[in-house]
Amino acid sequence: MKSNNLVWSWRNARFTAVIAAIPVFIIATCHVEAGLSLLLGALPASIMGLPPTRKQRRKIIVIGILIGVFLMLGSFMAQWAIVAIPGMFLLAFGAALLLSRRTIGIVALTICLPIAGVGLSYPGLVNSVPLALLYIIGSVVAYGWSLCFKEHKPEQPAERPLMSSKQSRNYGLRLGLMAATATTMGFALGFEHIGWLVGAALFVMRPRKEVQKLRSVGRAISVFVGALIASWLLSQSLPPVVIASLCAISLVTASATISSRWYISPAFTTFLVFWSVLYGDPTSANIEYHFDERVLGTLLGVSLAYFFGILIPNISSRIRQG
Repeated sequence: MKSNNLVWSWRNARFTAVIAAIPVFIIATCHVEAGLSLLLGALPASIMGLPPTRKQRRKIIVIGILIGVFLMLGSFMAQWAIVAIPGMFLLAFGAALLLSRRTIGIVALTICLPIAGVGLSYPGLVNSVPLALLYIIGSVVAYGWSLCFKEHKPEQPAERPLMSSKQSRNYGLRLGLMAATATTMGFALGFEHIGWLVGAALFVMRPRKEVQKLRSVGRAISVFVGALIASWLLSQSLPPVVIASLCAISLVTASATISSRWYISPAFTTFLVFWSVLYGDPTSANIEYHFDERVLGTLLGVSLAYFFGILIPNISSRIRQG
């Protein structure tokens, strides 16, 4: 697939429609909260998309397990600021070092580390284990469905970020300091969902500045739009069939457009998260509180990523040159 600003994969759309069918049916039959939970379980596989070969589709289970494990790790650390702050620094620094040595470093940097940050929103394993199990079970089920699809030719492989040991140490130090600062800020400001702030920072910061700039703008706009639409619809007392249709469209669109150059997937994930978090208590005050926290957390996270990922290297470069 060519690298365009906005692309659509019918293959991923069909795959996600299949794995989301049962949760959507459950929502439509008036069991909305149960169906929304199951739909979140399908999120990792849908965002990953359908791998080309059946052998490669085992990665769906592996990624689901990694997401579950690192979500629980983040939630465990979230119980104590004195553990979470240095813990996030070490995870970030270690992921950056791994990037220069192993291919798995890409997974550690782009999935495991941000998910650990998201896990900070669920302090205590009792709060994270159910969601982690949903992700793992949902990935296993999605793998089973994936075997029903024909194999296809792989897309052009993405360019691997090449970093020397020195570069990875430098980047890892800045990434770790950013993760620790975001975590500290989340605790200090009393965020209910600290992971919304930390996750936003870690999802956008990248070794390549041009990629980070694009992701930063994309995430800020996408989260605002997704949260705004979800907040408005939550206040409308929609029937279950309409809720099921909207959530299905959101998940399918997220999967079908995941290869786009524009970073728009946060709009759809935010939409689904809002429905899951707020459906049980869709009061105006609750919706407004979560909207403000989500948007503020995203803006703070993106700003921290800009400071550590772009501004500091630019200043350092000017000092060396001058």
